[in-house]
Amino acid sequence: MIEFLADNTATVVAFLVGLTIVVFVHEMGHFWVARRNGVRVEVFSIGFGPELFGFNDRHGTRWKFAAVPLGGYVKMFGDEDASSKPDAEAAEEMSDEDKAVAFPFKSLGQKAAIVFAGPAANFIFAVIVYAFVFMSFGQPATPPVIGSVVSGSAAAEAGIQAGDRILAIDGEPIERYEEVQAVALLVDGTPLDIRFERGGIERTITVTPTRLETIDDQGTVRDGYTLGVNPPYPTLIHTISPDSPAERAGLEPEDRIVAAQGVPVQVFADFREVLEGFDPAQGPLRLTIERGDQRFERTLDPVIETYDENGPTESVARIGVTFSLGDRTHIAYGPFEAAWRGVGETVRVVEHTFTALGQMIAGDRGTEDLGGPIRIAQFFGQAAEAGVVTFLLSIALLSVNLGLINLFPIPVLDGGHLLMYGIEAVMGRPLGEAAQEISFRIGLAVVLGLMVFATWNDIVQLVGG
Repeated sequence: MIEFLADNTATVVAFLVGLTIVVFVHEMGHFWVARRNGVRVEVFSIGFGPELFGFNDRHGTRWKFAAVPLGGYVKMFGDEDASSKPDAEAAEEMSDEDKAVAFPFKSLGQKAAIVFAGPAANFIFAVIVYAFVFMSFGQPATPPVIGSVVSGSAAAEAGIQAGDRILAIDGEPIERYEEVQAVALLVDGTPLDIRFERGGIERTITVTPTRLETIDDQGTVRDGYTLGVNPPYPTLIHTISPDSPAERAGLEPEDRIVAAQGVPVQVFADFREVLEGFDPAQGPLRLTIERGDQRFERTLDPVIETYDENGPTESVARIGVTFSLGDRTHIAYGPFEAAWRGVGETVRVVEHTFTALGQMIAGDRGTEDLGGPIRIAQFFGQAAEAGVVTFLLSIALLSVNLGLINLFPIPVLDGGHLLMYGIEAVMGRPLGEAAQEISFRIGLAVVLGLMVFATWNDIVQLVGG
């Protein structure tokens, strides 16, 4: 962990900036609605633990940054324990004036609104960020054309070919390859009707995804269903890492790899397939490079990285380059269209998150996608490196997920409080203090257990890589 922090300062900074923004938005939702309902807010904290610095506003709220920047909280007057209800002695000592500004003495509807405001703020913020990006920079759009098909995959068995243009999946129109990727990420064993165009002729076939263990570009071993199609990204080098095998071999940005080990490669997936089968015992990697109107050969020794996530050891060869996204463009929209698409993107993230969780519970998807702070930090580091647009989209994605997670009906989370208020509305009285205490202890255990599990996933990936 210490080595990770030392070697990834920019990644950690990007993570803390992104997390601080979405936590601030979440807590500001609670704060704003609490103040509108006459609740006195005592503390607005970004982070936990000892205060690093802060100030008091004219209403008496202490705004501060704390030492552990992995979250935040708003402390409201009278909110002294896990059940948001003061003990009998504290209630007796409160004056009518104090009760008027104390959170526990507000109506059930007011308390529910204050609690729900945090997740709601995250969703609204995500819509705004998506809309801003789609209006100012444009929505990423890659032609929905199949770059390559994995041999023996569900798509290959069904007759999908490289160059096919996807028109619709299960009746839903497809305009961008990014939409194909979104579907592919969440497939299970359910057959899909795919309408596509080949040679000017439209066809429809049924593809039944098959289960397969794969390794993604970050080295994470994934176990789940797949279609077996790859995007039309070319083998055009975009960036080269310093002191990498590619740099030592004299490769340059804008070079195009046209063959590897004597095998022609047209898209990135073709090249990745060669790398997956590379054996250093058989000698260096042989590449045919096209630079302008020149074509020449280069040999290099890839870095071999191994991964073992409680399963067979897998090896991945890396040469230290990233590839161009080819014909990807950005479609800019007007304010209303951008806002509508921002809403749609937020809803899509929510739907996909629920689908993925359901698949994990059903056993149709591995749990390796459950990442903790290290994985999120890596995600933000890569997003920041990719540019401002990707970083903004990553912040919006995290904001949606933070809002959604907080709505889970687990005591200690906002959703748990809302569940308690719902029970109180039905019963006409709150649960007894003992029942509330037990439920909050169980909820805390569940949350801590999930955090430990997600962090363990992070550590396994980090050590494996």
